[in-house]
Amino acid sequence: MANVNDTFGSWFVGVEVSLVAFGFSILQCWLFFQQWRKERFILKLVVALTLVLGFVLVFLTSHALYYYLVTSITNPAALKEIIWSFKAEPWVSEAIVTLTHLFYILRIFFINKSYILCGVLIILTFSHTVLDYVAAGLELSVTGLAAEDLTARLAEAGLSLDLVTDVIIMFAMFHFFYTSRTQVKSTQNLLNKLAMYTFASGFITVVANAVILATFLTQPTSQIYSGASFVLPHLYSNCLLAVLNSRKSLRDRYDTGTIVGGGSSSLPGPSLPVFTLSSSQGTTARDTDSPGASELFPMGNTKGEPKRAENYVDDQIRSVNESVRNDGVFAV
Repeated sequence: MANVNDTFGSWFVGVEVSLVAFGFSILQCWLFFQQWRKERFILKLVVALTLVLGFVLVFLTSHALYYYLVTSITNPAALKEIIWSFKAEPWVSEAIVTLTHLFYILRIFFINKSYILCGVLIILTFSHTVLDYVAAGLELSVTGLAAEDLTARLAEAGLSLDLVTDVIIMFAMFHFFYTSRTQVKSTQNLLNKLAMYTFASGFITVVANAVILATFLTQPTSQIYSGASFVLPHLYSNCLLAVLNSRKSLRDRYDTGTIVGGGSSSLPGPSLPVFTLSSSQGTTARDTDSPGASELFPMGNTKGEPKRAENYVDDQIRSVNESVRNDGVFAV
C-alpha cells in the first residue's frame, strides 16, 4: 500500500476542504433564494440541483472516509478494496462540472452569438463527460491490470479536456470584454473590470484542474489527485452561484453611478454579473429610474437624431440589451 499520507491523508484533507467549500455553496444558495424570489423557475432549478449534487458529493466522500478510517481500520484486507461510495463519487462530480460548463456556454452564446465557438465548447464538454463516465463505469464493472490502465488513460483524457474547456471559456469571455473599446471612459472602465474579474473567476478552476492533472500524471501511484478532485466540483458550484448572486450588488452600484471614472471601487466577487441596460425602446421602470445606466451606456441623442454605432462595443451593447430582455441571466 502507498504511503498513508498520500492516500488517507490526502482524502482526509480533501474532504475537510470540500466541506468548507460546500458550506459556502449553502450560503450562496440561501442568498440566491432570498434575493431572487421571483427568478425564473429554470434558474431556481439549476441552483437547487447544484445544492443537491453538492450534498450528495459530500455524503459520498464522507462515507468513504468513515469506512476506511473507522469501520475497516482493523481490517487490512478491506482497506485494499474500493468502497461503493468512492466508485459513485466521479459520477456526481462530473455532473456538477458539466452543469457549470453548459451554463457558461449559454452565457457566451448570448453575448456574441458565436455558433462555432459554442459548438466547439459543447463538443468538448460532452466529450469529457463521456470519457469520465466511461472511466467511472469501468471501475464499477471491470477488474484487472488492463482495466486499471484503460481507466487511468480515460481519466487522463477527461481531465485534459476539462482543462481545455475551462481555458477556452475563460479566454473567450476575457477576450470579449478586453477587446471591446469605447470612447466613453466610464464604459471602458466597466468593461476592463469585467475582463479582469472574468479572468480571475476562470483562473480558479483552471489552476485547480491543472494541479489535479499534474499530480495524476507525475504521481499515478498515489492518491493526492483524488483528494484535490473532491474540492474541484465545489469550486465550480461556487463560481456558478457567485455569477447569479453578484447581479444585485453590481446593479445597485451600476445604477447609482459608483462604477465610473478611474475609481477604485471593487465588484462583489470574481464573477461576471448580469445587469439590464437601458435603451430608447421598450424601457421599464427600472430603466427610467437608472441614471447610471443611461449615463454609462448612451444609446442615442436627445434630439431624436438617428443612432450611430461608433464602434464595436456599441453593437455588442445593443446585442446584450436584446439578450438580457429575452434570456435573462445568461446574457452577461
